[in-house]
Amino acid sequence: MFIIPEDISSLKENTKLQSLGLGFNKIKDISILSNNSIN
Repeated sequence: MFIIPEDISSLKENTKLQSLGLGFNKIKDISILSNNSIN
């Protein structure tokens, strides 16, 4: 089932938030990797 946004801008905001979330996850992964390599 597809959710159709009432306007395109809300869809853009959602994708922006999703890409920010992905960025934070990558930063977390990198910090975990660096912590492991230090130990």
